[in-house]
Amino acid sequence: MSNRKTKELSVEQSLVWNSVGSMAYLICNWLITVLVVTLGSDISMSGSLAVAMSVGNIFATIVLLRARPVQVSESYSDFTTGNFIAHRIVATILACVICFFYCLVSVAFNDWAVVAVYCLFKAGDSFVDVLHGVDQVNNRLDIAAISQIVRGVGVLVSFSLCLLLFDNLVIAVASMAFVTIAVVLTYDFRMTKRFCAVIPDFDFTSLIKLSRICFPGFVASLACTAVVSVTRQFYGLSYGNEALGFYAAVATPTAVIQALVSYLYAPLLGPISAMWRENETHRLRLVFIKMLVSVFVLTAMCAMASAFIGEPVLTAIYGKEVGLHSDYLPLALVATAFTGLNFFTIDVFIAFGKPIIGTISGAASLALAVFLSRYCFVNPVFASDANVINIIILVAYGFGLLFSFLCIINLLNRKAKQSVTSEL
Repeated sequence: MSNRKTKELSVEQSLVWNSVGSMAYLICNWLITVLVVTLGSDISMSGSLAVAMSVGNIFATIVLLRARPVQVSESYSDFTTGNFIAHRIVATILACVICFFYCLVSVAFNDWAVVAVYCLFKAGDSFVDVLHGVDQVNNRLDIAAISQIVRGVGVLVSFSLCLLLFDNLVIAVASMAFVTIAVVLTYDFRMTKRFCAVIPDFDFTSLIKLSRICFPGFVASLACTAVVSVTRQFYGLSYGNEALGFYAAVATPTAVIQALVSYLYAPLLGPISAMWRENETHRLRLVFIKMLVSVFVLTAMCAMASAFIGEPVLTAIYGKEVGLHSDYLPLALVATAFTGLNFFTIDVFIAFGKPIIGTISGAASLALAVFLSRYCFVNPVFASDANVINIIILVAYGFGLLFSFLCIINLLNRKAKQSVTSEL
């Protein structure tokens, strides 16, 4: 281990590097969903990849366990990097067990192989988050950004070449896992060792304490992630991977909206926490209003643009067969914005010290999504219209958002009354 100091970045530089790295990685992963359609010999490959991504998102949520905010917070400085690495290893093993049983009841057997290798890819992708947390604490998010760019380009190139050479989705996704693990071992570990030891510390007491701190936010984010995953999988099981593949090809680019929403609110979490502690309820209301207006305007602009140019753009990217399904795009954009807002409320409740409210909201949304999926996808009235996926997601997330914002309003009103009472 080396403790020598390295030149730190300013907050502005860190934000720029983080945004560039995250967006580059996001674009590369999105292009993979494009290439599986254009380079694969069968549209069902897109459906299989969508299933793998759905399970992979659940897997990653379990592995991450909402530990990054704890790692970078000064309030929990008693935990070492070794504790977080050990915690991530245990969480990965737990995720493997949970997702195995999840696949038994929700994934067709012929998709198991691609799901397994995609989860291996997500394991490396999620593990490096611990090392990037060290980068963030030491104000060197340029290291994390470079890793994201290299890994993004690497998985994109390897996936494309393997799909062209072998026309086999399992081999193509396995190559993504190989590239990711290689970059983490040869670059990220080496860079992080300049700041601290990267040896796991399996201290039982620390692991239990860390798990208790992370658990409410983890459950909330897992339920929030599962709303989309479960709805898509119910549709795929009902109408087949080819039908799901068309929807996934159209809907996947909308992930950019969720990323933009996270970029909007991530810098606000610190000020929100400070305003809450200082009883600045009026400023908090203004922050929430500005956040909602910003997301509404962004989503409305994208939805209107998609209505006019969605079909020609999708046709140019995927081909005419996918372009004909451009009517999925506007609602998919709104559904994705709702996804981002739900994650925003989860983090707000964590900032307020009330994470259990986010857990209740997420669980209610998931329960509603499961109920609606089981009803709608066996009802002939809805045929195989994939827009039903978007509608179910919107209703489920809409219910969760309504509950969350009512709770936020109630908390702010109570906080304001307490402030007035203390001044009297």
